[in-house]
Amino acid sequence: MPYIDQVDSSAYFNAAIAADQAGKLVKAEKYYAKSIDMNYGGPDAFHYLAIIQMTEGDTVSALESYRQGIVKFPENNSFLNIQMVNYHLGRRELVTAKKYALSALEQDSIN
Repeated sequence: MPYIDQVDSSAYFNAAIAADQAGKLVKAEKYYAKSIDMNYGGPDAFHYLAIIQMTEGDTVSALESYRQGIVKFPENNSFLNIQMVNYHLGRRELVTAKKYALSALEQDSIN
């Protein structure tokens, strides 16, 4: 019985997606955070968590989630950078938006 004490990290990520789609944002937020703690879900987990945080009005936490995802996935974070660009452009924070745009372009110069 080698699997008795093992935790299925994909179950937390899938539970987060299900809760998110059902509109149960508090549960979804908890499960996305657990997925991130378990190193599961990749940059998507950070993105979905940030969306919920933005929806709840917690901009500070959402921006921090994007930043953490960008740091954790330096080779696969262009869409996280683009989210940061969009946020900062909306606030007319052009210097910060440019920083994230350049970072996104470094990874994907075609898009």
